[in-house]
Amino acid sequence: MREVNTPHTHTKARVGKDDTIDAEAAARKVLAGVAAAISKRTDSVIESIRFLLLTRDSAVKARTAAIVQL
Repeated sequence: MREVNTPHTHTKARVGKDDTIDAEAAARKVLAGVAAAISKRTDSVIESIRFLLLTRDSAVKARTAAIVQL
């Protein structure tokens, strides 16, 4: 598995937005050796904070849904 940068917005506007087009472009970048994105680390403090925020957002959403049902 490789990380690939997202295409520039002007390129997306010219070519169009489609998952198959994006997948093909990503595969071509990997084969050409220009996919130079750095993978996100999953063991850092930032990842822990992201996980806590995700959990909090989920809890707030569940609480709101419960209040609406009452």
